[in-house]
Amino acid sequence: MKKSQAVAICLFVAISIARAQTTQQTDPEREFATFGVRFTVPGNWKRLPEDSQDMIAKWGVATAGSAKDHFEIIVAAELESARGKTLKTYVADVAKKAGGQASQEAIGLGEEATWRITYPKNMSGTSQSSAMLVAVHDEYLYRVTTFVGPDGGDADGALEEVRRGWNFCALTRPSQCVALRDEPIRYLEKLTMKPPAVLRPKTLAMEAAGKAREFQIFNYRSGRADMVMTMEVDKRPAKKSLEELGQQLLKQMNLKPDPEHPIKWKKLEGDGDAVISNSFGGAKAGNRTVPLRFALVELGADEVVLLGFVFPTGDKTDQETYENLTESMAQTVLPVKK
Repeated sequence: MKKSQAVAICLFVAISIARAQTTQQTDPEREFATFGVRFTVPGNWKRLPEDSQDMIAKWGVATAGSAKDHFEIIVAAELESARGKTLKTYVADVAKKAGGQASQEAIGLGEEATWRITYPKNMSGTSQSSAMLVAVHDEYLYRVTTFVGPDGGDADGALEEVRRGWNFCALTRPSQCVALRDEPIRYLEKLTMKPPAVLRPKTLAMEAAGKAREFQIFNYRSGRADMVMTMEVDKRPAKKSLEELGQQLLKQMNLKPDPEHPIKWKKLEGDGDAVISNSFGGAKAGNRTVPLRFALVELGADEVVLLGFVFPTGDKTDQETYENLTESMAQTVLPVKK
C-alpha cells in the first residue's frame, strides 16, 4: 500500500469516530513555518492529532448543532519530498489509482501552479466525496485534502478556506517552535501528555500496534530528525523505585561506564512520581554517537511509562533546547482515569 493511500484510509477511519481527540497549538503560524507554509483556518475548526510525520495539521469541521466532536468533514494538510516527481505525473497517478478526476486550478496554493483531484462518491464506503489540492514548492510536494462523511458537507468550501490564506515561506528550524500544545493528547489508552506542537508520529497511527509508539521532530531544512521520542508502557515491579527501574534499564543497554560523566536521575517537579536522566552518549546514528536520555513516569501502582529521547541534531544550542523540552513534556504526563 502506498503512503498516500494509507494516509487516506486513516483519515476515513477518523470520520467514522463519533468522539475524536482534539488539541490546539499555541502559535500555528510559527508551527506551520517549520513545514514551509503560513496559513490560518476558521476558528471553529477543531484541531485533531496528526496521523503521520509528514502531516502538517488535521482538523474536524462540524456544522452548528452537531454532536460534540462529530465532524462532517476532515481536512488534512501534508507534504512529502518532491524529489523524482513532477506535479502533473503525480496527480495523474493518484487520480488513476483512486478512480478520480484531475484538473488544473485557475487559482493556486500561494503562488504555485495547483491541481485538483476529485474522488468518486462513496469511496471506501465511508465518504460521499473528497477532493485534494496539490502543488509543488521548492523541494516539497504539498497536499490539502478534504474527506466528507456520510452526513455530507461542503468539501469545496473547506478547501477554499485553506487556500484563501495559504502562503509559502522559508522553512524555519523546529527548535524555534517548541511550545507545548494547549490541550493534552491521549496515548496508548493509558496516559495523556502535552506534546510540543511540532512533534509528529514516525509511523501512521493505524500501523502502530502494541504498547509502544515512536514520534519525532523532523527538521525539513536539514532533511533529518532533530529529536526522536519512544513511548512504552510496562508493568512496574513491586517495591522498586523509579530510579531503580532506570538503573536496571541502563544495565540492559550494556553501556561502557564513563566516570567523568556518570548517568544520574533527578525527580521531576509535579504531583506525580517521575524521574529523568541526564543526557549521555549511547545511541548510534551511522558513525556518530548521539546523546539520549530517559524519563520514567508512574501511571499507577503497577504501571509506568518509559519515554526515551534521542537527539540526532548536530546543533548544540538546539540540543539544549530539546533537552529542556523533554522535561517539560514529561511533567505533563498523567494517567488516564479508569
